[in-house]
Amino acid sequence: MAKRFVFAGVLSFALLTVGCSGESTPTAAEDPVGALQSAAEEWATSFYSGDASDAYALFIRECQEKFSEEEFKAFSDVAQATPRTVTEVTAEVDSGKGTVGISFAEETDFDTNMPWVLVDGDWKTSDCAMRE
Repeated sequence: MAKRFVFAGVLSFALLTVGCSGESTPTAAEDPVGALQSAAEEWATSFYSGDASDAYALFIRECQEKFSEEEFKAFSDVAQATPRTVTEVTAEVDSGKGTVGISFAEETDFDTNMPWVLVDGDWKTSDCAMRE
């Protein structure tokens, strides 16, 4: 009988540890707005910190065909000259499409209406204009 209680205790602890192991990014199925906000924040943070490969991976295929990762990295390197810190991300979602607004610590900087689409369960930006 004691072995059952020990096993149940170990199992409960393991489940509790896994369940509380930290914040996870919501999936688009669980929370479409939250998942879009997370993707947009990841895009902005990686773009302005110089990790262009992470931001580039968040473009739809059509954008990636329009400009190479090297071209995008060069654009990101220019943007890095004025580093930005994301302070708020707002998102609106409607039937697998979304728009995002990103606010930065630098009060004069913001990005609004950045278009995103749901591709195979992941949010990807469809903003191929490489605008800043």
